[in-house]
Amino acid sequence: MSAELETLPLVEGLGLPRPRGQLLESERFRKAKLDIAGLAEAIQSPVERGGVRMQNRRWHFRLHYNCFIGSDMTTWLIENFEDIDTREEAVELETC
Repeated sequence: MSAELETLPLVEGLGLPRPRGQLLESERFRKAKLDIAGLAEAIQSPVERGGVRMQNRRWHFRLHYNCFIGSDMTTWLIENFEDIDTREEAVELETC
């Protein structure tokens, strides 16, 4: 339990680093005002700046470079859209 407490910020919003994979509150997206170019840029930005975690992955004996998996994208959408609250809503947006 004490190890958990050491990782929690005492006060939020005082210049502490944002959680990995999350944009600043002012940068969050909305489904109604979707900017595809801005969304693509945010997704591809480094994780430290709020992007999706990209890495090389092996699947069916083939190596795929600099990619992400669907569950990471779904989590990213929930964290970075003001009006997406569930995984089902995120998947619905992904399939549009």
